[in-house]
This record gives sequence, C-alpha cells and structure tokens, in this order.
Amino acid sequence: MIAQSTIALFPAKGAETLPPYVGCNSTIDDLPVVRDWLLDGPRDLELGDPVAWQNLDGGNWKERAAVLRGHLPGYTGRIGVHGPFWGVVINAPDPEIRAVMSKRLLQGVQFAAELGATHMVVHSPFTVMGNGFMQMTSETDLNNNIDWIHATLEPVVRFAETVDCMLVMENINDQNPDALLATVRSFDTKTVRISIDVGHAQLQVRRGGMPPSQWILATAPYLEHLHLQDNDGMNDRHWAPGDGEISWYSVFESLATLDHEPRLILEMKHRHNTERGHRYLVERGLAQ
Repeated sequence: MIAQSTIALFPAKGAETLPPYVGCNSTIDDLPVVRDWLLDGPRDLELGDPVAWQNLDGGNWKERAAVLRGHLPGYTGRIGVHGPFWGVVINAPDPEIRAVMSKRLLQGVQFAAELGATHMVVHSPFTVMGNGFMQMTSETDLNNNIDWIHATLEPVVRFAETVDCMLVMENINDQNPDALLATVRSFDTKTVRISIDVGHAQLQVRRGGMPPSQWILATAPYLEHLHLQDNDGMNDRHWAPGDGEISWYSVFESLATLDHEPRLILEMKHRHNTERGHRYLVERGLAQ
C-alpha cells in the first residue's frame, strides 16, 4: 500500500497512479443499493447486521449468510461486520453485567464466522479520553478500565482467534488514542487492533482532540480499519466525503505512510451516498 498511495499523492515521473481501493458499510438487506459498485474491484465490505440484537437472537445466521452469497457472486473483497454496541459496555466493573456483554459480543463474532467475515468493530468504552487538561492515566482509572475490558473481551478474543476474526476497537468520544492504544497493546495479540472513524476524530478537534490524520500516524502499527465519513464538526453526520470539513488529502497522506493495508470503509448514513462519496475521492486521485 505504501508504494501505491505514495504514488497517488506524490506522483513520480513515469509512475503509475494506484491509489487504494475503498469499500463500504451496508446491511445484507441494503446490498442491492451498492452491489454493482462493490463488485467493481476488490472492495472491502462491512455488514451492520449484528448491531441489531434481533439479528443475534433470531437464530437465522445461516439464512442471512446465504442471502449475502446470493447478492455477491464472485465477490473478491474482504468481509467484516460491525459488532453490537447499542447498550453494550465493555468496561463494566459489575461481573454480572460483563457476562451479558460478553455473550452479546460473542454472538457478533459467531455471526461473523457464519458470513466468513474477518473483522468485527467494537466501540471504545472510554469517556475520559484525555486532552490538554486531563489525561486518561492510572490516576483516572485507566488500569482498572483495562482490567474490566479484559474480563469482558477475553472469551470473545479466544473465539475470534479460532475463526480468524480481528476485533478492531473504534474511537467514539476519544480525544486522543492513548487509552485505546494502551488497551490494544495489553492484549498482546494481532486479533485485537485499532479502528479509526475519521468523522469521530473530527468531532473532537474543537475540544482539543487530535485530527484524523494525526490519529492515523499515532496508531499506525496497530491500525487495521477505518470508517470514512464526513461531518460539520458538530454532529456525527456520516455524510459523504467532501460534504463536511475533513481534510481528505491529509487523511490519505497519512495513510500513504503505512506499510500495510487497513480496510477503508465508507460508512454513510444513507447508502445511496456511497458512490458519490467514492467519486469525490477518486476525482482527487486519493482512492479507486
């Protein structure tokens, strides 16, 4: 990826422009909206079906997997899922609550395994994220939080390892990546890695948080997944790239420094904006 993205951003004389492919988020039911676009190249796909508890308790995983395969014959991209997060807290100190959270997340990985998915997004639990005035440290319960996260996730991680499914921890309210990095490092396994939602990072800039490009540089060795979405810096809009205030050049310039290929997922509030957001990036030579 480093050669491709660097060429795209800083063309050398006679060099071929090969920017990275981007994929998208969808649900199985919404796949017809993005089907043809997904089949146009090795685009990664992330399915949001496990977010809904009804899909996890319904016991119809095999049927939904068959629907997926029917929609995407010959698909060559990587598949992942977004794990459950509504009401899911992975750093609860109460062991009774942790047991329920572990069960839900384990169901998400089981759903992923049935689909042949190889990543699942897990939301960051941190609410004291660290900024110029307050750092997330042992004095503000970082170590206890990491212990509680381990107690919740360890059975999920063990199963995920057996089905080759990464858990990628996504920034939500985090103002910098320190707490997430400490958590991911503490697991000491390639099964637990970092996801950056560039829109979430942008929302924290007005509060003194790091911009998306700096998040990419700071987490580079552990970064395996990104949600690409734009906003106005005020609300989590999930607009198409170019509709908000994010500097997409800086995002892809930072991605060009990586020596591996994280999954680049357009996560639009409205699926029909996926191709328009992709077109914005293509027209600027940032993606294909």
